[in-house]
Amino acid sequence: MKNIFFCLFVLLSTALISQNEYNYYYDSEYIVDYFPLKYFPAQNVKKMIINCENVKNKKISVYSKVFNEKGKLINYNKIDEKNVEIPIIAFQYDLNNNKTSAKSYRKGKLKSETTFVYNEKNYCLEVKKKNKNNKILLHNTWEYAASGCLAQSITYINGTDKPKHKWVYEYFDKCKNSKTILYNKNGKVENTWTYDCSQEGTKLEKKKDETQVCKYEKIDDNFMIKVYQSFNEKGKLRKYVTKYTLKDTLIVESATYNEKDELLHLSTYDNCYDRPLIYTGYHNGKKNI
Repeated sequence: MKNIFFCLFVLLSTALISQNEYNYYYDSEYIVDYFPLKYFPAQNVKKMIINCENVKNKKISVYSKVFNEKGKLINYNKIDEKNVEIPIIAFQYDLNNNKTSAKSYRKGKLKSETTFVYNEKNYCLEVKKKNKNNKILLHNTWEYAASGCLAQSITYINGTDKPKHKWVYEYFDKCKNSKTILYNKNGKVENTWTYDCSQEGTKLEKKKDETQVCKYEKIDDNFMIKVYQSFNEKGKLRKYVTKYTLKDTLIVESATYNEKDELLHLSTYDNCYDRPLIYTGYHNGKKNI
């Protein structure tokens, strides 16, 4: 059974913090879940066709998404004028629904493959990305303590087993961060993040090779609000405010503010990160999209 959707392209401008206190992994296989439309298929829906109109030139582009029996996306394709499906991304999963492989294509030909390894608790242990010639483009690993807390993570110099950056994590208790230390390839400390701040109104100050992070929660009407405040990789103060339902702690809204407490972006959700509703960007307090 197929479902057919129609959508409008909206160009979003997002900035990912490239070097923060966590060794995050970002790549196109995550974006494709949302682009051009995030959709949760019904049990009997194996394929959906998406017609997208560019709001500027009115050009129609057609895509298909194919799902497995568990509703997981396995193929994302572009459909050309001859109704031929040209692969863009293809996924594979293990028995626990963990993504084990993500193949990326360019003009229908394999561009790269990213593989994922997990432990018995389904925590990610390794991500490795190779191009079509089997050259390693990216290699990240994560290690966990007996408690289950993340102990350290490493990114490696491309094609080698030499660390490029290493993050070491320390905790107060119950995996609550107390400190994160970032080392460079020579074992020198590049930066340290501390998590002593937990009060609203605390003024954060820049320090050499140390970044203070302030996290706190508050209740407002029927919502629980979590605030994260720190400096980004350019040394600019940023405050991230996320609003959840008070009853079920489901995501409703997220916002980012600059050092002047001006809104930079605002996103709303249908009670789940996988169901974004509206993204709005701001510049000097005014909408820019």
